[in-house]
Amino acid sequence: MLLPHLSRQSLLAISLGVWLSACGFQHEVEANPSVPLDSPTPLKTVTPSLPSKSLELPDPVKMAVLQDLSQKLGQSTQQFEVKRAEPHTWPDGCLGLATPDQFCTQALVPGWRVTIAAGPRLWVYRTNAMGSQLKQEP
Repeated sequence: MLLPHLSRQSLLAISLGVWLSACGFQHEVEANPSVPLDSPTPLKTVTPSLPSKSLELPDPVKMAVLQDLSQKLGQSTQQFEVKRAEPHTWPDGCLGLATPDQFCTQALVPGWRVTIAAGPRLWVYRTNAMGSQLKQEP
């Protein structure tokens, strides 16, 4: 036998832990001194965080998008209205809008997808969480 000093229950627990790790499951175990070590410990689910605790578009992001569009079109920022703002995690440093000759960091970037309107016209922007990086969708 490979590990004769371990009980069948311990081997099962180790096997389950190895399997969960291999499958990419992440969990945190809350320590509870009143629970015996050989009893199952409750797991706490870990959820990914959004760019902002509230789903409200931060003012710096709003201003960056409005100013960029204002400069491109030569119009006042007051002519534009934020119609929709959704938190989004982009797949890379180019906010998912890389050109063939562009190098992008390969890291997830939390940010926003912002829709701006002026009358019937719409523009959609992608930003990082603070609006210091933004791109207009084609």
